[in-house]
Amino acid sequence: MTSTKKPLWQLSAGQTTAHIKAGNISCEAVMQAHLDRATQTQSLNAITTRYDDQAMSEARAADQALASGKAVGPLHGVPVTIKENIDQYGLATSNGVRDFEELYATEDAPLVQNFRTAGAIPMGRTNAPELCGAFIPTTNYLQLTEPFDLAGYAQALSKRNHYHRE
Repeated sequence: MTSTKKPLWQLSAGQTTAHIKAGNISCEAVMQAHLDRATQTQSLNAITTRYDDQAMSEARAADQALASGKAVGPLHGVPVTIKENIDQYGLATSNGVRDFEELYATEDAPLVQNFRTAGAIPMGRTNAPELCGAFIPTTNYLQLTEPFDLAGYAQALSKRNHYHRE
């Protein structure tokens, strides 16, 4: 297999699947690159729950499906994270609230079902402000941080994705 000019975690979903389907990269290599990047940036507290073993197992199965000639979806092998306010079977849907850590989903939300049907592979749960409030400071147990100022916290200020620090 050949590689790409960019690190695998920097490729768009479309670029990733094009390279996977062309046989240039494996789903397993893509997943490992994303998991490694998540480890490198863990101080941002963006990912609250990781399931590396399951994600790697699903990536290997995706490679096997492709090798066996099975039909694959448009997001085949693309790693995704699921916000913790969206139900994902067997995992907590905490909505950024510590007291909701034990509220486990009994089925996947339609979004997760659609991702899976398209071939995407969930690799973790991403942080949300408490009760998913958009413009209020969070008391979330894993405080979001701003990537350019780890002492600050990330907060969407407008539809243009500007950030505000108090």
